[in-house]
Amino acid sequence: MFEFHGWAVIRSRINLDDPRRTEDERRIFNELQRELRLYDRPEHFWLYETVNELLSITCTGLRNHHKDWVVDFFRFLATRAPGSYGLLFVQDEEDHRDGYADAFRVFRLARGELRELDDPFLSPRVLIIEPGYDPSRVGTEPPL
Repeated sequence: MFEFHGWAVIRSRINLDDPRRTEDERRIFNELQRELRLYDRPEHFWLYETVNELLSITCTGLRNHHKDWVVDFFRFLATRAPGSYGLLFVQDEEDHRDGYADAFRVFRLARGELRELDDPFLSPRVLIIEPGYDPSRVGTEPPL
C-alpha cells in the first residue's frame, strides 16, 4: 500500500515584502490548477484560497502501489514557488530501503527545497499505529 497525507502554504517568494508577490502568487495558483489537471487526481489534491490571501493545498490518499506523482507535485511546487512551505507524509510498503517499508517518510518543503526526513511521530508503523501488536510476541503468530 501507498499512503500519503500532506499540506503546503503556497508562496511565490521567500521575501514577503516583494511588491510582485501577490501578482506572482495569483499566476502560480492558476499554474498549480493546470498542473493538477495533468495529474488527473481530483480525489487526492485540493487547492484553497482563504482570507488574507492565504493560498494552500492539501492532499491525501491510499493507493495499491507506489505513485511518483505525489512527491513529484511537491517537487514542482518547490521549484515553481520557492517561498512555499509544508509537509508530506508518505508510507510506502514497496520502499525496499532498510526499515522504510514499515515507516512513514516526511518530505519537508521549505525555501525552494524538498527534503526527505525520518518520521519521529508515527514510525515504525506496526509499533505505533497497528492495534494489538505486542513486541514480546515477535516471531509468533499475531493475536486473533
